[in-house]
Amino acid sequence: MVIVFSPNNAVFPAGDVAVRYYVHQVVELPEIKLEVTHFILYRGRCRHCGKLLKALIPPQHRTGYGPRLSSIIAVMVGTQADSRRTTQDFLFSVLGLHVSQGAIQKILDRVSRAITPHYQAVGASVRSSPVNHVDETAWYCKGTLQWLWVMGNSLAAYFMIHRHRSKKAFQALIQDWQGILVSDGYAVYTKWVGLRQTCLAHLIRHAKGLAERKDPEIAKCGTWIHKELQRLCHMAWYSLLPAADKARRPSRMDRRAASWMKAMTVNCSLNPNLREERPVLCRPSSFWKTCLGTRDSVWEKRVLR
Repeated sequence: MVIVFSPNNAVFPAGDVAVRYYVHQVVELPEIKLEVTHFILYRGRCRHCGKLLKALIPPQHRTGYGPRLSSIIAVMVGTQADSRRTTQDFLFSVLGLHVSQGAIQKILDRVSRAITPHYQAVGASVRSSPVNHVDETAWYCKGTLQWLWVMGNSLAAYFMIHRHRSKKAFQALIQDWQGILVSDGYAVYTKWVGLRQTCLAHLIRHAKGLAERKDPEIAKCGTWIHKELQRLCHMAWYSLLPAADKARRPSRMDRRAASWMKAMTVNCSLNPNLREERPVLCRPSSFWKTCLGTRDSVWEKRVLR
């Protein structure tokens, strides 16, 4: 809806007209009214056999709650983590609808069954990706500690609630997936038999911690690592820019990328046994191997923590 206001009693010079100079918007919800459909059923006896016949409710309407109402209840409880009582109060205060908590639970059960095929499709899509991020966090279900696992990439994220934080739960999450794992330093992840990339967010956090240490050598190393990680993130961001945006920017980022990769290539070829004699040059080599993940016990002892 558009409403036009003109200045009252305005005097314009000859030939001039009013010009629009500002648009003010007012956002409002429409009045929410429940749409209630009454199904009136009749019954009667067959005039041939005398059997009592009853009309039946269409299958899609037998639950008594439509898909939009069921969806908003599922979002409140499942996504916004509202309690059944909070959802019940909302339905009554906003919509004027009386719904028991038992009815709300039945709606949630029906929604869960309805989205199960889509949930499984998300899992199959995620497991088909060559690279996935995996993590887990504590998750309480009715006061009992369980674990919320996530496996995701740039296209989709798959969540799974499991009773344990273990290798068994990890296998239940990934199933037969064998791609590149991006994770933190949890022991189950570090024992991954395939390729693994340590999460940059965790590495940056550790580098900042090292930079704040009192030992000047450790602080210097942490500052250097933190700066290189930031440069790596900028390089990744720059590589995603359209060609036109890259053309408008100086090639400093390209030079940084070239110098960084040259330093990493040169230093990765160093003999690990020389790290005590040439610690500054060996830092990129050690850090590079840490980023890519390792199953070498000798190198694991050198991982910066």
